[in-house]
Amino acid sequence: MQNREWMDRITAEWLEWSWIWNQLTPLSPQGKAHKKNLKPFFKGQEVEWQAEIERTKKLEELLQQEKRAEMEEAFTKLKDPSFFIQLLQKGEAGAETDWFHLKQFLWEVRKLFHYLGSMDTELASSLDKVEQLIQILAADQSSFALSDFSKRLQEYHQEKVRANLALQQITEERKQRLEEELALSFQGTHLFVSLKDQRRVEQCLQHKELMKVRETPFEMVFSLSPSQEEKAFHEQIEEMERAIAAEEKSCLEALLKAFTPYLQDLEQWNRWVGEWDWRWTKFTWLLNEERSWPVLDPRKIHIQQGRYLPLEKRLQKEGKLYTPLSVELEYGLTTLVGSNMGGKSVTLKTMALLVALAHYALPVPARSFCMSLVERMVAIHGDQENIEEGVSTFGSEMLRLAEYVHGHHQLFLMDELARGTNPQEGEVLALALAEHMAREKTQLCVMVTHFSRLSALSEAKHYRVVGLEAEGHMNYVLVENEEQDVPRHALIMAEKLGVPTEIIKRAHDLLEEGESHGAIRSGSEQN
Repeated sequence: MQNREWMDRITAEWLEWSWIWNQLTPLSPQGKAHKKNLKPFFKGQEVEWQAEIERTKKLEELLQQEKRAEMEEAFTKLKDPSFFIQLLQKGEAGAETDWFHLKQFLWEVRKLFHYLGSMDTELASSLDKVEQLIQILAADQSSFALSDFSKRLQEYHQEKVRANLALQQITEERKQRLEEELALSFQGTHLFVSLKDQRRVEQCLQHKELMKVRETPFEMVFSLSPSQEEKAFHEQIEEMERAIAAEEKSCLEALLKAFTPYLQDLEQWNRWVGEWDWRWTKFTWLLNEERSWPVLDPRKIHIQQGRYLPLEKRLQKEGKLYTPLSVELEYGLTTLVGSNMGGKSVTLKTMALLVALAHYALPVPARSFCMSLVERMVAIHGDQENIEEGVSTFGSEMLRLAEYVHGHHQLFLMDELARGTNPQEGEVLALALAEHMAREKTQLCVMVTHFSRLSALSEAKHYRVVGLEAEGHMNYVLVENEEQDVPRHALIMAEKLGVPTEIIKRAHDLLEEGESHGAIRSGSEQN
């Protein structure tokens, strides 16, 4: 992927992108690593984007075969052999536990490639190599020990066990005999003799089979002196340990030699399971609720019943209904007007969310969604005051506008631009920008506005939120704004929210006076 900034920090925070992104949780370490390094698809990568979606869709075959539980178990059990593969590439053979984890990795990879082979020929063709490596590490079980790899090592271990058992028997017999002789009991490998019992202390000090270990203010501690027979067994055990270490080293080097030709394959398989775990995450996310796969349309964005997940989840907890969004955007300008608290900002966020998810080849929360791949997504909204740099909300808006206004093939979302400055200047600035966007048609631009002159531009497409209805309920449905008018519900909403009646009445009077004298122009009015 090319190194481009798809969505900057300000836009991501406005969209609550981290909350949304964290809903997608791969099962394996490889899947988590793949997600962490993931980049979106950009305009010009339509073929790769479509191919990724088609690969993910194929996972439906596994659901038809009721393989969901087996797939998720395999992904969950996967180990990440990346660090060990790097050691092998440096010629280091690792330790037995490293090969144990590699065996577990191969065991689960074999299952996954078997399940996924019908939808990915590369995985299917790799199964023979995976099987060959499992055979090297003993194919009859998922666990691994070096003794499974070497009969000689098994013999050394068995001989060491026999020597330890014989040594233990001799030692126990000596302890039992001394306990009877001294009328004392061993605690583990030690005898504890009270200093008050001087006769036994002297007896133990003079005994040829005991040796003093330490002395405290209260007691003297003794252990067995090794007999010649025990020394012989100790030497035999040490010799076996040296032989085992040498044979283990030989086995590890043999494994390194056997696996070296397959190191690139191991790296590739590790990447593949990460990619397929991410696809599995996308596909199972699709199944959770009503979501659909995005469809490519080079000319426009078309949303049917789209939903902004963070708000929808919050409303569900409160037992409230959520109104989905249906809208069509084309290159050039689209304006959006509506009452205060009418859902205009959420409309922008819904557009942004669906576009962002789709650029990662993810299913989107909508009944259907068509879109054109873009280069960037930018949001300019009225909550961008930069205190650290001493820049006001208006200043921050203008800095971002200057940076992004000349972009091509981007989704450019503006929420009431210039509302933080003088209304007359703000209106003409917004109007000039709107005329530029409508004329240039180099990007998909959506402007939420209260300036009615923007809604009269013939080159643009216009929508409005239905807003307050006769019975006083808020209707959040989006419709085309054929009248090209700006709703005037601000005083009604203020009264509903508890502003005193006398203030509302005086505001109505002032509005009527202003309109009759031309002091308040509808074109610069802000609800």
